[in-house]
Amino acid sequence: MLNDNTLTEVEEVRLSIILIILLFAFFGLLMIVSAIGMHERDSWMTRLILFVIGLCCMSLGGYLFYVYVFA
Repeated sequence: MLNDNTLTEVEEVRLSIILIILLFAFFGLLMIVSAIGMHERDSWMTRLILFVIGLCCMSLGGYLFYVYVFA
């Protein structure tokens, strides 16, 4: 018998998916921060790659969050 405070199995799966999507967006944010924090002179290409991949991760995470949560 379920109490009112327990989550159903569907809600637990939904929460897990939302947390994975947010983790993906957070990973992108960390990539952007690490790209901005690099101060080596010859690392401009690495910084650019990290920044672009980070932006892609954040935008994809935001899009998936918007589609999955507000759908």
